[in-house]
Amino acid sequence: MQIMVMEYARNVLGYADANSSEFTPEGQHNVIDLMPDQQGVETKGGTMRLGKYPCVITPGTKMADCYGTTEIDERHRHRYEFNNEFRAEFEEKGLVIAGTSPDGRLVEAVEIPGRDFHLGAQFHPEFKSRPNRAHPLFKLHRRRAEVPERAHPDRPSRGTGRVKYSISRGARPFVTGSFLLPCRAGHARPLPLRHLFVYNSFTSVTHYSRAAIRISIQKAAGTKSPQYPVENAAANCADCRLFCAPRAAYNSTSSKGCKCMRNWCSRHPVWFMALYALFYLSFFALLERTIQTPDLWVHCRLDDLIPFCKYAIVPYILWFPWIPFTLFYLLYKAPREDFWRLCIPLFTGMTMTLLFYAIVPNGLALRPKYVPGTDIFAQLVRMIYRSDTPMNVCPSIHVFNSVTLMLAYYRSAIFDAPRRRWMRPAAMVLCVSISLSTILLKQHSVIDVVFGLLLALLLDYAATVLQRSPVQRRERRVPERL
Repeated sequence: MQIMVMEYARNVLGYADANSSEFTPEGQHNVIDLMPDQQGVETKGGTMRLGKYPCVITPGTKMADCYGTTEIDERHRHRYEFNNEFRAEFEEKGLVIAGTSPDGRLVEAVEIPGRDFHLGAQFHPEFKSRPNRAHPLFKLHRRRAEVPERAHPDRPSRGTGRVKYSISRGARPFVTGSFLLPCRAGHARPLPLRHLFVYNSFTSVTHYSRAAIRISIQKAAGTKSPQYPVENAAANCADCRLFCAPRAAYNSTSSKGCKCMRNWCSRHPVWFMALYALFYLSFFALLERTIQTPDLWVHCRLDDLIPFCKYAIVPYILWFPWIPFTLFYLLYKAPREDFWRLCIPLFTGMTMTLLFYAIVPNGLALRPKYVPGTDIFAQLVRMIYRSDTPMNVCPSIHVFNSVTLMLAYYRSAIFDAPRRRWMRPAAMVLCVSISLSTILLKQHSVIDVVFGLLLALLLDYAATVLQRSPVQRRERRVPERL
């Protein structure tokens, strides 16, 4: 952040001598200065600002988009801070103060609006980053597809690439600039050419064809090369969205079929959910009408020992708004990969359950013949009994969905934020309550609950294995390094 502030002062504010008092103690425009509590400190040992400190993020900034919250805690190790004497000048010239201390005295982060990623932080995000859980600032690039991208001046023509370059003289040339490679989904992303020269190998760009890389080097050297087809230019993006600047999909054979459908779903997640909801409700209604007598009656001795409780209708009904709430919350608040990580096992399991109902029609006979009372709870139970037949019960979709949703809360990193941590135990309580309510209302047997739980855990494990497969790692290798 300090270097960023100094460069902004030199090039935007017009202070050619802008610097830090650490380098020029007597400088006239020291935009970075010694902290007030460090003034006059001569014995340096143990006096540095060290440890975890709170920070308040300005809403609407890239910082807020990264963290998904306005209050964070980050680790610091420094003596010099943003000089507040120049704060008003910086803000007048367009620099955004993205984060400050709770009292607003210390500037913790700044950013330049309208840029893809021009953000400086006073703290050290690497201190809290882990290989399996990246820091929110390091994960911002994976969410760029949710933010409108500015038009790239060097967008390639269909099926070709363009290169901006400069070559240093010597036995081993070093190319700078970027080579724009179109993916098969119709996106164009800049690939910095410096990444092509890592130990004279192509290890960092394994999912790009070597023919395309050779052509890019030839173009950078000024030699003539024939244009190459888009099929040889680049493999698919890992998610057809990461690090890509969206543009209209071109008409090609490779963009049809399954890949075209996947790309459409990634661009229209709301329509995808709406279409699946229509499919699920239609299929379920068809099963309810056609299956009148089950082939398999689900029952165990434990079901007879569990009493009926009409008050369990409350968590049972909460299941209906909980599903869309979680899906839309992850869609708009979490990284897009967290949203699809929930959708894949959730919708797969619901579809498998419907197919099982069609192949093995099952039902139960546990409902009481009469629900006493005129209160709201009894009326709701009778309404559920009228609208939902005691058929198609094993495995329980209520239990399967509840467990899958709960696992999503514990998997997504956005719930690590202080203001969202309560949602994880709340999701667990709601999951357990919904699962118990299905038994207490005699809507499901204990067997249904057990199989619904096992199905949720099995599909979640399968999704995790698929996510960590060598193919997935190979596809993600380049975007993560860039």
